[in-house]
Amino acid sequence: MITLPATERSKQEEWRTILAITENNGYSTDMIHNLKTKIISRKQKQNQQQENKIRKKWVAFTHFSPLIRRVTNLFKQTNLKVAFRAVNTIQQQLSDKQIYNDPSGI
Repeated sequence: MITLPATERSKQEEWRTILAITENNGYSTDMIHNLKTKIISRKQKQNQQQENKIRKKWVAFTHFSPLIRRVTNLFKQTNLKVAFRAVNTIQQQLSDKQIYNDPSGI
């Protein structure tokens, strides 16, 4: 009744059926009402946890102009996170470039 998508009328009919079965089998209706509220609260809690688990995506920008700061300010209003990347890294500056003297490829 709670997990399946249905109209309000069909949910009410289902609830009346559950209560009738409960009474016919000798159980108290208070127990069924408590179970219903527990299930509803558990489902709402799960929905809230799923909404909180929405992963944010990252966008990387290089540092080279003041316009990048203006563009990144636009992303603050979205679910995108901004990361900055340097154009010239220390590794690029310190690594030696290989010079090929033999252009034949062999």
